Amino acid sequence: MGQKSIPRSLRRTRNHWERLASIDPFWAILTDPNKKNGGWDKDAFFQSGVETVDDEISRLCARFDDVGRSRVLDFGCGVGRLSLGLSRHFDHVTGVDISARMIDLAGDFNCHPEKVEYVHSPCSDLRLFGNDHFDLVFSLITLQHMNRRHACRYLAEFVRVTKPGGYILFQMPSRRLPEKSFRLRWRRRILRSIEWVNRKLLVDRRPHFEMHMVSESTIRQVLTGAGATVIDATRNSGSGERYLSMGYLARKEGGGRS
Repeated sequence: MGQKSIPRSLRRTRNHWERLASIDPFWAILTDPNKKNGGWDKDAFFQSGVETVDDEISRLCARFDDVGRSRVLDFGCGVGRLSLGLSRHFDHVTGVDISARMIDLAGDFNCHPEKVEYVHSPCSDLRLFGNDHFDLVFSLITLQHMNRRHACRYLAEFVRVTKPGGYILFQMPSRRLPEKSFRLRWRRRILRSIEWVNRKLLVDRRPHFEMHMVSESTIRQVLTGAGATVIDATRNSGSGERYLSMGYLARKEGGGRS
């Protein structure tokens, strides 16, 4: 795909994650402040993915006995932290990421190549996959790093590539929480303004974490319009203490499931 066919804002996001993948990929994915600069132990990093997936899938399957176990999509797979956890529950896992470097690293760490594949997709959609393909689309701490327009488009794509009656499980912050003090609130506003100006003027080319929010009402509207029913929207800690983060579970309409 040519560079010009990728929206500029998405190219910027991709470029940031390519740099982050080269600098400190584990910490870029799971930003524990004590693990920066190569502080993550590889086994502990991937074990954290296993634990996260086991918790999410066990709760999903305890509630619904019709969860298909054939194919799952891990959107924003990075180096495969969650993909390898998903391989314990599904016959085939496809991890997709905007960063080619992350996909290369995921391939290096792939200890289940017979079940897990990784695909580089810099597109603003999921055109690499056909309609009604996956039993589950799974995405945590990914959509928050792209602007609202792209996040909403991907949500509609999640529905398209999910089988009728299949599930979509993801996380997204809905709003920024109030700062604890007036001084801190204004300090953060000033810093965000400086960062925004530097990026616009191309003064600061360092990779950074963009954080974007989409309201619950907008997410419900997008999913409903694409043909899915929102089952749950519950608060979680996926975006850190400064944001109200929501975990969503939706099911694609059709498939004869009640």
